[in-house]
Amino acid sequence: MIVNFFRKLKSSFSASENRALFLIGLLILIFFTSLNWNAWAKDVWRGRAKDEIVPSWEGEIVKQEINRIVRLPEIRSRKVTIVKKETSVQNATTGLTGPAVYISAYDYHTQADLQRVFEEVSSAGIKTVFFQVRNVADAYYRSSYEPWAESLTGVLGRDPHWDPLSFAIRQAQKRKMHLYAWINIYTLWRGEIAPNSKDHLYWKHRDWIVYEKDKGRMQLNPGYLYVSPGNPAVNQYLKKICLDIVSRYRIDGLLLDQLIYPNRYYSYDSVSLNNFRAQKDLNWNEWRVIQISNFVRDLRTELKAQVPAKSGSVSGGKVKVGASVCGRYSEGKTEYGQDSVYWVKHSWVDFIVPLIEWSLNESPRFDLQVRDFKNRVGTKKLWVGISAYRFGSSFSELSNQVKAAKKENLGNFAFYAYRHLKGKWAILNNLIK
Repeated sequence: MIVNFFRKLKSSFSASENRALFLIGLLILIFFTSLNWNAWAKDVWRGRAKDEIVPSWEGEIVKQEINRIVRLPEIRSRKVTIVKKETSVQNATTGLTGPAVYISAYDYHTQADLQRVFEEVSSAGIKTVFFQVRNVADAYYRSSYEPWAESLTGVLGRDPHWDPLSFAIRQAQKRKMHLYAWINIYTLWRGEIAPNSKDHLYWKHRDWIVYEKDKGRMQLNPGYLYVSPGNPAVNQYLKKICLDIVSRYRIDGLLLDQLIYPNRYYSYDSVSLNNFRAQKDLNWNEWRVIQISNFVRDLRTELKAQVPAKSGSVSGGKVKVGASVCGRYSEGKTEYGQDSVYWVKHSWVDFIVPLIEWSLNESPRFDLQVRDFKNRVGTKKLWVGISAYRFGSSFSELSNQVKAAKKENLGNFAFYAYRHLKGKWAILNNLIK
């Protein structure tokens, strides 16, 4: 067709005209060809740009993860399969083993009690135990610094002649369970009657107690009494407590709890106020948040540097550090000075356990808080806290909460606490597994 066209042109025009037309046609052909080439080249380049490996955050804080953005539908569907495989590998290498249960100071009194607790939760499929070793500046282990807990003998400071933490470790090892020493950090005492032993921290350092704005030192009350996170002497003492436990007991890790101010109106003690005024970079709320975060950071640093104190102990650098935190991230930060996501982002903790206190039907909703934490920290460092103390009588609510966590690809969840499900663990077996 093109040949015939040019033959007709040749017969219609002179030789000089033919040459001119030929050149014009050639230029036109080159022009349109170049347009198509440029469009195709740009399309290919855009495709390459989209196919480049680019940084991608899971939520706000997962570091150095990458995600390949693809252009073609058939490649996109294949990519989904790859993501699922990567997720399963990540979960397998986190070192977290769920499900878990909190065993608190109120869950037993004797060795026989504690043995029954382990038998019951192990038969239900529990893999990890958060075992409370410090509640209110007291000890459920042989502490170098604090008195034996009152609940063990009825008398604060009296030796029970057995070591609950050592016994719990043996029970966990026997059943191939993981055990974390659960430590209440800033709690000093609980109740309206002061400790009856002068060896207790309450009598040694009442100057460490938090102050409420315009009201003075926090008083004994039905709930917890707290020491001030803004006092360096407090944080130094608490780090010493944690390091002592790690140096002498073979545990899988520490679970830090009560890493909070009582609420936003604390602590206006003189030490905190003077330290705040000595700096210029942070406002008051930011400064309060940083005090708790610095404690977590410094503890992690000192754990890494710690050398085992004696044979049979573990190096602080090898134990994991987790934190039991407020079940609503924004509330934890603004109300209690607790920025748990920041700790994860900076690898100061290996995981967090937000204790979510709401049902699936009440605002701000269990499932929405689970999803919010997942979006912020991903699945690798998140353990979902289920408030059995609120829903222990409702198997359907507990069941649906577990299902909601699993739906978000979160197989690690922890029941708070054992006693609220006492006698019911057998029926939870299939749900847990």
